[in-house]
Amino acid sequence: LFIVGVIGGYLGRRIREGRRALDQARAELNRALFDTESIVENMSSGLVTVDAEGVVRHWNRAAGEISGHAAAAVRGFVYGQAFGPGLRDFTERLRQALEHGQEGSRVEIEIATPDGREVPLGMSTSLLRDPDGKRRGVIGLFQDLSEVRALEERIRRRETLAAIGELAAGIAHEIRN
Repeated sequence: LFIVGVIGGYLGRRIREGRRALDQARAELNRALFDTESIVENMSSGLVTVDAEGVVRHWNRAAGEISGHAAAAVRGFVYGQAFGPGLRDFTERLRQALEHGQEGSRVEIEIATPDGREVPLGMSTSLLRDPDGKRRGVIGLFQDLSEVRALEERIRRRETLAAIGELAAGIAHEIRN
């Protein structure tokens, strides 16, 4: 009986230690998932992940703000149906990556939001692969280039005005002469 009691006590202690280790591992996993989810959701760039079947698995907050499509209306749906005609170029880039394995370095495309705004995007795609190298899906990362385009337009205007100013100064000089 004494030996059975010692063995039972030993096994009970091992079970408690195993539970404690499991609880600790579970807490660390939850922390890691929270950190990852928090990072992705708080990015200033739009992020979409599409699995091998073409279902949108992730659509972060910035993606919704840029495109005008809420995450609830996109997640869980096949990407071709979820985005609609306003995101045709966007959908095509995802399709090329998903079906043909064509990862895309940054390209510029235009989308139309549901409220009718035209938004220039800078977009790149990357393939998601499992440890064996098999394609599991695609990641799309994109940014709104509206501010960049507005800045480029202001610079062009300033250059044009500077050229006109130089021309006017040249003409004034010729008139004086």
